Amino acid sequence: MRKKYNNKFVKVFTENFSYKGRKYKDFHKVIFKNAAMVIIKKKNKILITNQYRRGLKDVSFGFPGGHIKRGETPMNAAKRELFEETGLEAKSWSLLFKYINSGSYNCGYEYIFTAKIENNLNIIKLSNEIESYEWISIKNLLNKIKTKKFMPAGIIASVLYYKLFN
Repeated sequence: MRKKYNNKFVKVFTENFSYKGRKYKDFHKVIFKNAAMVIIKKKNKILITNQYRRGLKDVSFGFPGGHIKRGETPMNAAKRELFEETGLEAKSWSLLFKYINSGSYNCGYEYIFTAKIENNLNIIKLSNEIESYEWISIKNLLNKIKTKKFMPAGIIASVLYYKLFN
Protein backbone atom coordinates (compact mmCIF):
# COMPACT_ATOMS: atom_id res chain seq x y z
CA MET A 1 0.00 0.00 0.00
CA ARG A 2 1.30 3.46 -0.92
CA LYS A 3 0.25 6.57 0.97
CA LYS A 4 -1.10 9.32 -1.28
CA TYR A 5 -2.55 11.75 1.25
CA ASN A 6 -2.81 12.02 5.01
CA ASN A 7 -4.30 14.50 7.48
CA LYS A 8 -6.08 14.25 10.84
CA PHE A 9 -9.42 13.33 9.23
CA VAL A 10 -8.60 11.18 6.19
CA LYS A 11 -5.86 8.95 4.79
CA VAL A 12 -5.70 7.92 1.13
CA PHE A 13 -3.64 5.01 -0.14
CA THR A 14 -3.35 3.09 -3.37
CA GLU A 15 -2.79 -0.63 -3.47
CA ASN A 16 -2.65 -3.51 -5.88
CA PHE A 17 -4.59 -6.66 -5.10
CA SER A 18 -6.07 -9.77 -6.67
CA TYR A 19 -9.48 -11.32 -6.22
CA LYS A 20 -10.75 -14.46 -7.98
CA GLY A 21 -7.86 -14.33 -10.44
CA ARG A 22 -8.46 -10.70 -11.42
CA LYS A 23 -5.75 -8.13 -10.68
CA TYR A 24 -6.54 -4.61 -9.56
CA LYS A 25 -3.90 -1.87 -9.87
CA ASP A 26 -3.75 1.40 -7.98
CA PHE A 27 -7.09 0.81 -6.25
CA HIS A 28 -7.79 3.60 -3.75
CA LYS A 29 -8.26 2.86 -0.10
CA VAL A 30 -9.77 5.82 1.74
CA ILE A 31 -9.71 5.70 5.53
CA PHE A 32 -11.80 8.19 7.50
CA LYS A 33 -11.83 8.55 11.25
CA ASN A 34 -14.66 6.70 12.92
CA ALA A 35 -17.56 8.87 14.01
CA ALA A 36 -20.51 8.76 16.39
CA MET A 37 -23.85 10.50 16.37
CA VAL A 38 -26.93 10.41 18.55
CA ILE A 39 -30.65 10.43 17.89
CA ILE A 40 -32.07 12.33 20.87
CA LYS A 41 -35.69 11.72 21.78
CA LYS A 42 -37.88 14.09 23.82
CA LYS A 43 -41.49 13.00 24.19
CA ASN A 44 -42.49 11.98 20.64
CA LYS A 45 -39.97 14.09 18.78
CA ILE A 46 -36.30 13.81 17.87
CA LEU A 47 -33.67 16.51 17.55
CA ILE A 48 -32.24 17.37 14.16
CA THR A 49 -29.55 19.94 13.57
CA ASN A 50 -28.76 21.92 10.43
CA GLN A 51 -25.11 22.28 9.56
CA TYR A 52 -23.14 23.44 6.53
CA ARG A 53 -21.62 20.41 4.79
CA ARG A 54 -18.65 21.27 2.63
CA GLY A 55 -19.05 18.19 0.42
CA LEU A 56 -22.66 19.11 -0.34
CA LYS A 57 -21.92 22.86 -0.53
CA ASP A 58 -25.18 23.34 1.31
CA VAL A 59 -26.77 23.23 4.75
CA SER A 60 -28.10 19.77 5.52
CA PHE A 61 -29.85 18.32 8.51
CA GLY A 62 -28.39 15.59 10.63
CA PHE A 63 -27.90 14.55 14.21
CA PRO A 64 -25.40 15.80 16.80
CA GLY A 65 -22.14 13.92 16.38
CA GLY A 66 -18.61 13.94 15.08
CA HIS A 67 -15.28 12.19 14.92
CA ILE A 68 -14.11 9.83 17.63
CA LYS A 69 -10.86 10.95 19.22
CA ARG A 70 -7.97 8.57 19.79
CA GLY A 71 -8.58 6.54 22.95
CA GLU A 72 -12.23 7.62 23.15
CA THR A 73 -15.10 5.12 23.07
CA PRO A 74 -17.84 5.69 20.49
CA MET A 75 -20.41 6.35 23.24
CA ASN A 76 -18.17 8.88 24.99
CA ALA A 77 -17.61 10.59 21.64
CA ALA A 78 -21.38 10.81 21.07
CA LYS A 79 -21.90 12.25 24.57
CA ARG A 80 -19.06 14.76 24.07
CA GLU A 81 -20.30 15.84 20.64
CA LEU A 82 -23.88 16.22 21.90
CA PHE A 83 -22.69 18.49 24.69
CA GLU A 84 -20.26 20.46 22.46
CA GLU A 85 -22.84 21.05 19.73
CA THR A 86 -25.97 21.62 21.83
CA GLY A 87 -25.04 21.98 25.51
CA LEU A 88 -27.34 19.03 26.25
CA GLU A 89 -26.70 15.99 28.40
CA ALA A 90 -28.88 12.93 27.91
CA LYS A 91 -29.78 9.71 29.70
CA SER A 92 -30.77 6.15 28.72
CA TRP A 93 -28.02 5.75 26.12
CA SER A 94 -27.93 2.73 23.84
CA LEU A 95 -26.22 1.75 20.60
CA LEU A 96 -28.84 1.62 17.84
CA PHE A 97 -26.43 0.20 15.22
CA LYS A 98 -23.14 0.80 13.47
CA TYR A 99 -22.24 0.69 9.80
CA ILE A 100 -19.22 1.19 7.58
CA ASN A 101 -19.35 4.19 5.26
CA SER A 102 -18.15 2.27 2.21
CA GLY A 103 -17.52 -1.43 1.86
CA SER A 104 -15.34 -0.75 -1.18
CA TYR A 105 -13.08 1.83 0.40
CA ASN A 106 -13.30 1.10 4.16
CA CYS A 107 -14.22 4.70 4.95
CA GLY A 108 -14.63 4.35 8.69
CA TYR A 109 -17.43 3.27 11.00
CA GLU A 110 -20.38 5.38 12.10
CA TYR A 111 -21.86 4.51 15.49
CA ILE A 112 -25.47 5.59 15.92
CA PHE A 113 -26.77 5.94 19.48
CA THR A 114 -30.14 6.82 20.93
CA ALA A 115 -30.71 8.73 24.15
CA LYS A 116 -33.47 10.66 25.91
CA ILE A 117 -33.74 14.21 27.20
CA GLU A 118 -35.90 15.07 30.18
CA ASN A 119 -38.72 17.54 29.53
CA ASN A 120 -37.13 20.36 31.52
CA LEU A 121 -33.79 20.08 29.71
CA ASN A 122 -34.74 21.81 26.48
CA ILE A 123 -32.45 24.84 26.52
CA ILE A 124 -30.05 24.33 23.65
CA LYS A 125 -26.79 26.27 23.37
CA LEU A 126 -25.69 25.79 19.77
CA SER A 127 -22.02 25.65 18.87
CA ASN A 128 -20.74 27.72 15.96
CA GLU A 129 -20.84 24.54 13.80
CA ILE A 130 -24.63 24.31 13.98
CA GLU A 131 -26.86 26.71 12.01
CA SER A 132 -30.15 25.76 13.68
CA TYR A 133 -32.08 22.90 15.23
CA GLU A 134 -35.58 21.54 15.35
CA TRP A 135 -37.55 18.98 17.37
CA ILE A 136 -39.46 16.93 14.77
CA SER A 137 -41.77 13.92 14.72
CA ILE A 138 -40.49 10.80 12.99
CA LYS A 139 -43.34 11.13 10.45
CA ASN A 140 -42.28 14.69 9.54
CA LEU A 141 -38.64 13.60 9.43
CA LEU A 142 -39.48 10.83 6.95
CA ASN A 143 -41.32 13.42 4.83
CA LYS A 144 -38.27 15.70 5.02
CA ILE A 145 -36.09 12.86 3.71
CA LYS A 146 -38.45 12.40 0.74
CA THR A 147 -38.26 16.08 -0.25
CA LYS A 148 -34.64 16.98 0.56
CA LYS A 149 -32.41 17.34 -2.49
CA PHE A 150 -29.10 16.39 -0.83
CA MET A 151 -28.95 13.86 1.94
CA PRO A 152 -26.04 11.89 3.37
CA ALA A 153 -26.80 8.17 3.12
CA GLY A 154 -25.86 7.63 6.76
CA ILE A 155 -28.62 10.00 7.91
CA ILE A 156 -31.20 8.19 5.78
CA ALA A 157 -30.01 4.80 7.07
CA SER A 158 -30.10 6.01 10.67
CA VAL A 159 -33.63 7.40 10.42
CA LEU A 160 -34.96 4.28 8.72
CA TYR A 161 -33.24 1.96 11.18
CA TYR A 162 -34.59 4.03 14.07
CA LYS A 163 -38.12 3.88 12.60
CA LEU A 164 -37.96 0.13 12.03
CA PHE A 165 -36.41 -0.93 15.33
CA ASN A 166 -37.59 1.63 17.90
